[in-house]
Amino acid sequence: MKARTFLCLATLALSFSASAQTTESSLRALYGEPVEGAFLVKPGVTLRAVYGPNGQACALSIAGPISDGALMRVFETAVPASARGPKTLEMVECMSVCRRVTRFEHVEFISGVIGN
Repeated sequence: MKARTFLCLATLALSFSASAQTTESSLRALYGEPVEGAFLVKPGVTLRAVYGPNGQACALSIAGPISDGALMRVFETAVPASARGPKTLEMVECMSVCRRVTRFEHVEFISGVIGN
């Protein structure tokens, strides 16, 4: 059976309350110093963040060859349950390419997979 390599791309739109934050310092504590603007999650997998004026992450992108399960573990580590709030929606959309959308009270998680 031929092995497949998958490139998972995830984009997270974040809107946090003051009590639950994902900041550059919290990401540095998890993944070390960023290299060329990206945190190295594991070899070949990176996490990039965009920060708002208050220093909180307002968008994260995770890219690289990673399984769906591992991608969710990165998301759950970077954005703990206390920051996400309860899940409000989960769906898969397919229009040429499929993507999974999981919406929480404070975060929207969108992932797509490109395979070869």
